[in-house]
Amino acid sequence: MEVAEPNVINSPTNSKQSKYGSSIEVIESGNSATIEVTEPNEINNPANLKQSKYGSSIEVIESGNSATIEYKSHKQLLLELNNKAKVEMWSADKLQKEESYEPIGGRVIIHITAPTSGYANTKYWVYVVQTMDGEEILRWTGSDDIPNYTTSRNGTTWWNTDFVYIRQPMNNPFKVYVINTLSETRSGFIVYPDQ
Repeated sequence: MEVAEPNVINSPTNSKQSKYGSSIEVIESGNSATIEVTEPNEINNPANLKQSKYGSSIEVIESGNSATIEYKSHKQLLLELNNKAKVEMWSADKLQKEESYEPIGGRVIIHITAPTSGYANTKYWVYVVQTMDGEEILRWTGSDDIPNYTTSRNGTTWWNTDFVYIRQPMNNPFKVYVINTLSETRSGFIVYPDQ
């Protein structure tokens, strides 16, 4: 959006169309501030789910801690494996053997950030996968994995990554809860496989 000259009021040349179809008119502008208009129906619209870079959509339903997730479906895992096999020129037998190791329900990738190394150690995290009706599919406690860290002018951030392998087909949406047992906080997500 262009910014109008200072103190220009109600000029039709200052009316702009937002990307959401709303009309925005600059009535006074003494600085370089801009605004973004969000339509009300966009906030809880399934079309606006966070898209995973692996082809499945993820919706945040609880954000009690700093955990985030990604999901790779069985279909995505096989696609990646086939690409790797082509590049590395695997034999058909090797590819078939490697495909048999991939979890039929896919893989949840859990990203943890925390202010201290203890809070980012995966042994203090529990992962629960449920159906949409709340039936528990699996519960997994992270292993004792020392976290990595990043230091900046703002301090040190500790981070870790963990994986949950789902051994049954997951064709329908399902829930994933990531629980920190030290801080007794929980984040929740709905995964929409291959959507």
